Formats: sequence, structure tokens, C-alpha cells
Amino acid sequence: MLDVEIPGAGLAATLTIETTLVLLENPSGGDEPFVARRTGSIVWRDEVSVRLEGTAGLLPVAPVSFKEQGLPPQAAWYVSVDSSEWTSAAMGNLLVLLNDDNLAVRKAITAPSEPDSAVLLDALTVDVVCDLVGRALLDEEFPVTAPVGEKRSEPSTAALVRGLIVSFLSLPTESVETAFSRLRDEWQRDPSRVRARAQNNLRFPGSRDS
Repeated sequence: MLDVEIPGAGLAATLTIETTLVLLENPSGGDEPFVARRTGSIVWRDEVSVRLEGTAGLLPVAPVSFKEQGLPPQAAWYVSVDSSEWTSAAMGNLLVLLNDDNLAVRKAITAPSEPDSAVLLDALTVDVVCDLVGRALLDEEFPVTAPVGEKRSEPSTAALVRGLIVSFLSLPTESVETAFSRLRDEWQRDPSRVRARAQNNLRFPGSRDS
């Protein structure tokens, strides 16, 4: 049995573990058919993916009647956030409103495991990530760097956005500051590419099958 310990700070989104058994040296003797003989030959390989807790379903959501709220009556959802309050607690500043008047949304709320509901909820996740990060990229006042020694019982809206960038939009070994600068230029030139990166890293559609 092999035990591996991976620091949680280095994990996000979906953890994929690939196990590979490789032949280290040529076996001596024997000419049996279908037996690996070359050094470096792959004898066996297995891959398993696990979606990590904390990447979906933890945003504050509320089903409401959009018609009664004066929102577009057939829209699916609305991301309500005050982007002038980046330093305020995310749980008090952010709310995702789900349109209970929309039949597809209502079904997704009541039967989230259904295939079409899962696709809809995946689309919501991509939308929330791109909406929040997009607002930050357009705001010159967004605090890209976390205050030194910041310790809070609840993460700020800015901390949430920085976490989304690290989890779903940054490149390997890229700091949040470098990623933010790159994404800001990319958002101005080609926002669809940023959205495509979010879809890729969120495994949209079909993340619940991974």
C-alpha cells in the first residue's frame, strides 16, 4: 500500500491521480508472448478523478420570483454583488438569485442530479466565476494583493475572487498577481478566451461526471 500526502494549499477544483507501473529493467530469460521486455514499457496505468469540496455548491443562493423582483422574467439567474465593497465579507455581499419562475431552473433546484439540471448548474458555476472575476478585472481599485497579516473569520469578496483566479484561471506556478495582470489584458482583448479557460478548468459541461 502506498500512502501519499498532498498539501491542501496546492489543490483546487478536481484532483486527478494517475498511477503508472513502469518496467525499470529488462527481464532476464523467457520468451513468453505478450510480456513487456523493454525498459520504460508501461505495464499498467490507472487514473481516477475526484471533485474537491469547496469548488461548487457553496455560494449563497436564493430562489426568487424574478417577475416579482422586477428582473427579466425568463432569465435563469442573477449575480448580486456590490463591487465597491471588495473588502466586505463575501457571504454578506454576494447573493446568487435563481429565477423560480423559470421551469428549467426550478427543476434544477428540486432535482439537481438530473442530467439536464446538472448541465444548468455547471453553467451557473462558470457564469459566477466569470462574472465575479470579470468585475474585478475591470475595476482599477480591486485589491489584487491581500493585506499583510490579514486574518478573518469570513473571507472577503476580494479574497473569494482571488481564490477563484487561483483555482480556475491561473497557469501552473503563476502567482495571483501575475495571473490577474495577464487576465486583465486577456479580458480586454478576448473575454471569450477567459471564459473558455474557466469552462476548461471547471470541466464544463459534465463536471459532475468527473
